[in-house]
Amino acid sequence: MTNAFRPRNEWHARCFLSYGFAYLPTAMSNLSAAFTFIVAALLTTTGLSAADAAGDAAQAPSSPVNNSPAYRLSPQDLVQVHVFQEEDLSTVQRLSDNGTIDLPLIGEVKLSGQSLQQAARTIESRLRPDYLLHPQVTLTIAEFVKKRITILGEVNKPGAYEIPANESIDLMQAIGLAGGYSRLASPARTTVKRAVGGREEVIKVNAKVMTNEGNTQRFRVLPGDTITVGKSYF
Repeated sequence: MTNAFRPRNEWHARCFLSYGFAYLPTAMSNLSAAFTFIVAALLTTTGLSAADAAGDAAQAPSSPVNNSPAYRLSPQDLVQVHVFQEEDLSTVQRLSDNGTIDLPLIGEVKLSGQSLQQAARTIESRLRPDYLLHPQVTLTIAEFVKKRITILGEVNKPGAYEIPANESIDLMQAIGLAGGYSRLASPARTTVKRAVGGREEVIKVNAKVMTNEGNTQRFRVLPGDTITVGKSYF
């Protein structure tokens, strides 16, 4: 309190008040300017951050599609192979028709039929110990191969249909994709053409039995199958 201003008399007090109020607008103006500057700086910083984030998002690669642990790799799947701290060994490749990819150092590796975790372990075993002491490999699917089936004959919407890449369907679900049986359909005369070991096989299926209530029998449809529903002559 010893340094507080104390007017010596009434005249001195009036001078102080007059002086203070005279400079009040200027002080307020300076305070307003300072506040405006701070707000502008914050907005500018936020705008730059948002722009930077948008730019980063635009440059970032799209996230891989569903990588279900139950999914088994198939020919023509596009996979991303990442080897920890070994960027020269990391790659993005599409599995060949034989289900293989060609990797640096170790060459051709067959991955089809394996889960992502199994495929990663397969690559690690090939890298160890000749090339890396403790390889750490991660696999993700960048793009599933399109899996199609063809449904012909006595169905309401014959044609080719795509199966969800990481799912399987049975015969009755496939018939449902094609709009169900037509009026002249004979479900008991259903055939499925399928490539097995490079050869085409024709499988006769009595789909009528599968439609009976309480029947738990299922016929699994595979990618590439051609289903033909026969015609009833009665």
